[in-house]
Amino acid sequence: MTHRQRMIDVLEGRIPDRVPIVCRLEFWHRAHTSAGTLPAEVAGLTVEDTEHYLGMGRSARLRGVVKEHREGVTETIEQDGDREIRTLDCEGRRLIAVEQCLASHRASGMRGQTLRHFLNTPDDYRTMIEIWRRTTISIDHHACARLEREVGDDGIGMLMLPPIPAHRIMLLDAGYEQFYFHTADMPDLVDELQQVMEQRYEAFWADAARCIAPLVLHGANWNAQMTPPPVFEQRFLPYLRRFAAAMHDAGKRCAFHSDGDMSGLLDLALQSDYDVADCVACAPLVPLSLEQIRRAWGDRIVVWGGFPATVLDDGFSDAEFEQFLDSFANQISDGHRMIVGVSDAVMPTALWPRIKALAHRVNLVRPVTT
Repeated sequence: MTHRQRMIDVLEGRIPDRVPIVCRLEFWHRAHTSAGTLPAEVAGLTVEDTEHYLGMGRSARLRGVVKEHREGVTETIEQDGDREIRTLDCEGRRLIAVEQCLASHRASGMRGQTLRHFLNTPDDYRTMIEIWRRTTISIDHHACARLEREVGDDGIGMLMLPPIPAHRIMLLDAGYEQFYFHTADMPDLVDELQQVMEQRYEAFWADAARCIAPLVLHGANWNAQMTPPPVFEQRFLPYLRRFAAAMHDAGKRCAFHSDGDMSGLLDLALQSDYDVADCVACAPLVPLSLEQIRRAWGDRIVVWGGFPATVLDDGFSDAEFEQFLDSFANQISDGHRMIVGVSDAVMPTALWPRIKALAHRVNLVRPVTT
């Protein structure tokens, strides 16, 4: 049975011959390739070849295939030392965002810290509303098909869409803290921007549904502290349910990126009608255990993830790592609705012997069907 077949079995509610393991190795691999510190046994191998060496499936995330075209809007990106300055110009009005990223982080593909967001004043919101009225979104289907062919039997393609509209405003355009101030100080403008963005997003759902990838990720970084249940229910849930219905009508499955603390959000995630939780974070990263999450979601949501990245670091002793790995292997031994992954990803600090031990142990798990 191929990695792809195992993953499809899990998505369709069947028990595979062994529990699939599909981790995100790109940050670890890119950092050690840049530093010249890849372990000798995988030195010179690509990240895909390293996954194959470990007996893992491929994390086939179709990135960079979503195109946003803004009529009459000019976007510029300038580099000033370790700062990246993005500017949007529209009809004489300008929005500016500044991000700081250390060279070492950039080399491993990690994002930096936002020093200034696009949205700070009522005029900023009015400008962003006008920009979104001029925005159309499309999918590069040729690129999707090429990436899906490259993945082949080693995994399943997952189309990566931008954050959902309300969360995009919070996460990228205003920042969480400022967003909540803005909803109090200028609620009508926040609501109008969300409504316009949702209209533009919904206009491209049909195009997204045409993508060859069987899985579509739209929704990321939900966290009970930053997106608490009342906010999630008001600003996220209606949109998520409409999106899930549209994708299901087209024969697609929906995923969300679940690397935050989902305490208080587990039932709302069920109400979204989504199918897969990607990069699921569990204790000790967050308060919730893998057992609690799997029990709450049952047959409804596939858990993809579950192994905390920190356990692969030297902050855990070898004995603690082995104990955790034993417990983890026992928990996933039923093979039910489970794809093993590392949350959020295998980071540059992960120890190579532990990466190998995790892959080896998971590949030994053979679910028993009755």
